[in-house]
Amino acid sequence: MIKQKLQEYQPTTGDHALIYLRGDNLARLIKQLKQSKRTFLIYGLGEKPPNGNLFFKKTSEDGFLHDLATCHYVITNGGHSLISEALYLGKPVLCHPIRLFYEQFFNAYFLKINGFGDYSLDNACRMDIIENFEAKVDQYRARIKAGNFFGNKLVAARLDELTRG
Repeated sequence: MIKQKLQEYQPTTGDHALIYLRGDNLARLIKQLKQSKRTFLIYGLGEKPPNGNLFFKKTSEDGFLHDLATCHYVITNGGHSLISEALYLGKPVLCHPIRLFYEQFFNAYFLKINGFGDYSLDNACRMDIIENFEAKVDQYRARIKAGNFFGNKLVAARLDELTRG
């Protein structure tokens, strides 16, 4: 269902960044984000009154997909679904993998080596990490644009071919 809805959105490059983090990373990061001139749309803490450039959003599939389709970039943990959705929409991703979720480390690593974004293992989610990432966003966006991030039909066709012999 979300795959179909995702295809309905026309990606644009807005000024805001979308943040969806779990764990202690988000609480530490919020204090630092206030120093930025960028607007941050934050999911995962529920709806709260805005705090300067920080907007806390309630869980809403349509709202989330709209904000994702129109953001400048994404900051998230290393979950496969959001990374895949972001890449499909052409959004660079900065990952902060959750400790002991080993697949998130692999996702973040492959994101970096393919030039689609970066990751940090620093639990502090420092602002300098975000600033370094922002300096390369256009490079990441160009690499993403050269890729194909909706290859389910190709994969299904290949699997079908392999199972037939």
